[in-house]
Amino acid sequence: MQNVTRLAPYVRWSYELSLSVYCAFIWIVTHTSASIWALRMLKSGPIYDGDPRIQRTAMYLAAAIIFVILRILGQIRPLRTLLCQLAGCAIFLAPLFSGGGADRPGWGLWLWVECVASAAAALLYANRRLPFGVVFGSAVVVFHFALWGYVDVSFFDRWWEYHYAIENLVLLPLFTGVAWGFYVWLLARLDPTR
Repeated sequence: MQNVTRLAPYVRWSYELSLSVYCAFIWIVTHTSASIWALRMLKSGPIYDGDPRIQRTAMYLAAAIIFVILRILGQIRPLRTLLCQLAGCAIFLAPLFSGGGADRPGWGLWLWVECVASAAAALLYANRRLPFGVVFGSAVVVFHFALWGYVDVSFFDRWWEYHYAIENLVLLPLFTGVAWGFYVWLLARLDPTR
């Protein structure tokens, strides 16, 4: 029990940090002009919307802001459970906003249904009401990110673009989902009444 108590804060930090980077990445992907405000903060002069350095800076700045907000709100005990549930849902709903499935005719509705079902499973898992518990939750995580990995990666024509897509659209959210699930599992060991 003492090991679980010692391990829980580190797991929480890891899922909050990776969730922050993932949400900031999705935000940058969907709003390419979002780097304008970061550029104005960094320097004055002409705005280069397509500059990848500015977009990376904006993404890491947004990730830091999201992480700090999560840490501050997580210190309020009644909000901690709600934040954990919302984080689980956000992990599974974020791919909808990346625009990956928008160009696939006939897939749009099915991808929405899959994301909502995965978010509902995450909510049930966070509340310990998911049938078959960890096994079913693990299967949902693997299926969800395998599907979205296929949807997002299949758009790229050149091999060097696969690295970018797999890293940011598959591995980062997969790690976030696994870390979040492990944290929820640890919480069940620390406080069975929660």
